[in-house]
Amino acid sequence: MGTDIIPPDDLRPARIRRWLARQGRLITGGATRGYLYLSSHELDNHPEPSLRCYWPDHFDEPGYFLRVCSRAEKEQRGVVLSFQEEQGVLKKEGHSGGSVHIAYPLLFANGQYLVSAFELYPKDQQQLHAAMLQLESGLRWLKDELLTSEKQRAENTKPLLTLARLQTQVQQGESFTEAAQLLVNSLEKILACQRISLALYQKNRAHLAVISSQAIRDNASPVVRDIEQAMEECYDQGKQILYPQTSATPECITLRHRNLAKTQGSGSLMSQPVPGNDTEPGLILLAERSATTSFQPAEAHFFEATALALTPTLLTKLYKEYRLTTLLSLRVKEGYRKILTKKTRMQVTAATTVALLLFCFFARGDFRVEADVTLSGTIVRGIVAPFPGYVAEAQKNAGDHVEAGETLAILDTTDLSLDQLSWTSKYTQADLEYRKAVADNDTSRAKIIAEQKKQAEIQLSLLQLQKERAEIKAPFSGIITTGDLSQSVGGPVERGKLLFEMVPDNGFKILAQVDEKDISLVEKGQLGTLVFNSLPRKNFRFSLTTITPVATAVEGHNSFRVEATLEEQSSDRLLPGMKGYGKITVGRKPLVYIWTRNLLDRLRLLRWKLLP
Repeated sequence: MGTDIIPPDDLRPARIRRWLARQGRLITGGATRGYLYLSSHELDNHPEPSLRCYWPDHFDEPGYFLRVCSRAEKEQRGVVLSFQEEQGVLKKEGHSGGSVHIAYPLLFANGQYLVSAFELYPKDQQQLHAAMLQLESGLRWLKDELLTSEKQRAENTKPLLTLARLQTQVQQGESFTEAAQLLVNSLEKILACQRISLALYQKNRAHLAVISSQAIRDNASPVVRDIEQAMEECYDQGKQILYPQTSATPECITLRHRNLAKTQGSGSLMSQPVPGNDTEPGLILLAERSATTSFQPAEAHFFEATALALTPTLLTKLYKEYRLTTLLSLRVKEGYRKILTKKTRMQVTAATTVALLLFCFFARGDFRVEADVTLSGTIVRGIVAPFPGYVAEAQKNAGDHVEAGETLAILDTTDLSLDQLSWTSKYTQADLEYRKAVADNDTSRAKIIAEQKKQAEIQLSLLQLQKERAEIKAPFSGIITTGDLSQSVGGPVERGKLLFEMVPDNGFKILAQVDEKDISLVEKGQLGTLVFNSLPRKNFRFSLTTITPVATAVEGHNSFRVEATLEEQSSDRLLPGMKGYGKITVGRKPLVYIWTRNLLDRLRLLRWKLLP
């Protein structure tokens, strides 16, 4: 039955053949054959119609059927032709005994013509007119049916197209968060919701990931917690929840959904879980809508299909953000679950736990005491003002590296120069008086003046020495740790005032603060390793040299000062004052002792306090 010609859209042969057979029975005048043609109507081109279906079953297409259909399409009206004449309209007199071919065209909005033609034997003009009316009515019914089917098909495919667009949008997200945000924002518009939330279910609780059209600023806020609790309620039941419930929805527990609707003013809620497993997190979607509009069954089905279809894509983007160690752990767990049964897994877990405990009790490791450390110089030289005066120049400041003999600062020598001129004048006068006394042979006076001359000479030497000391120089090569005279140029300084402090280049020591609970374990000569805050990638070894038996309070705890020497003194990256974190190796102990020592000591102290 039928034809091999493939019909477009809904022009299926079986369907059209049933329509042709029905029309053949309804048309008065004894219809014997029927044909249905389809053609495209264009202004400048009129191609011949193509046959889509025929009735009855045997195929016979006389040429006049095609001609009558082409004429009906061209004239855009019903056409009647007799078998005896190929052109012109049937005469008005009776037509008993002769066959007549009628055709009627029907135009669709897409420019296509549907033309139907029948062969019949009418007895008179009245039967012919009735046959034309029946054919026109039947074609219009067929057109309505085709349009209704097209609309229904469009409605059925609309959710699939929407889901495909969502899939494309999610794929465009570069990260899990971005892709999830695109999904919830699109769902908010499609479902006309107030808010769409998406969460991951991990470690037996929901973790809210994104909210539509807004950012999550505080994960501990009441709103976030209410949403997460409603999602957990949905995930625990493992099925979609619609709130408020009706007689048509499955019975569910909705306590958390009711609380969320009450606190946030949402009249309708819809949540959908996608279960996970030990290696993959679950996913939960939650939609909120105002009280005036509830969720329809079609929307619930679309919501469920969206969650199930897009979860693999979102999880793929989530795995890309995981570290390599996390991915390896997930794959190991997955393989572990697939290879071993539940009973075997329990046995392996128990055996592994016992083996780890035995290893911790018998294996030994380095027991190290922790301490905060500071880098200091082995020699700290203070440079003071040699005489009272004023600062003339400040050439170096704290942090500068200087060589031995390099000028650090210069004091003003104006007063010294004036004193030097005064004493030079006194010395010259004393020398003249001394020569006169010698010439007069006044021995006693000559001795007195000689003493005055000697005093002036000493004062001049002292002033000259002070002028030389006015240029303050570095006693050795090193780093200035304190001292900044750049803001004191022109200011007075007293004799003995500390101007600079210096430490040598390679002379460093370590000052460590050891907590009082660990000081009993520390001894001279023990080795340790430290890391400075400014050099976290390099370890420095040190050796203890001095333990100060005096406790000092540091950050609310008593600690003892311990000094140590660095094995590496030549690093140009070491600067006095650098702080870090050190560990002193005090021996080898079992691993379980190393990990539980602090806890056990605290329990012992607590027991001592509580027991009478």
